[in-house]
Amino acid sequence: MIKIISYKHLDKGALQGSACCEIVKWHLQINDIAIFQSGGRRWITLPSRKIEREGEKIAYFPHIRWTDRDIDNRFQATFFAALDEWKAQNPEIANPYAGAPPANPEHNEGLPF
Repeated sequence: MIKIISYKHLDKGALQGSACCEIVKWHLQINDIAIFQSGGRRWITLPSRKIEREGEKIAYFPHIRWTDRDIDNRFQATFFAALDEWKAQNPEIANPYAGAPPANPEHNEGLPF
């Protein structure tokens, strides 16, 4: 079982957010998981280090990774099931742009909008 501990919504192209999760059975917490979505597909990348070399394209070196593609696919599917459940239970945090902004008449006094 994977438990989502925190989630931060981002909107930077394909990068949609970041999260922290726990693999409950192992008591293992993974921070800084990047969440991507593009072309109807979603995926995650585990924490990584940015590598910049002069004259070369920026690369990212993962700190940890699954060496078996099937295990990686199962982990990602389980992660997204946990994230979707977390978002359903925390809609105000999951998408801060949903709904109207909170009304604060005192703060908005004198504004033309």
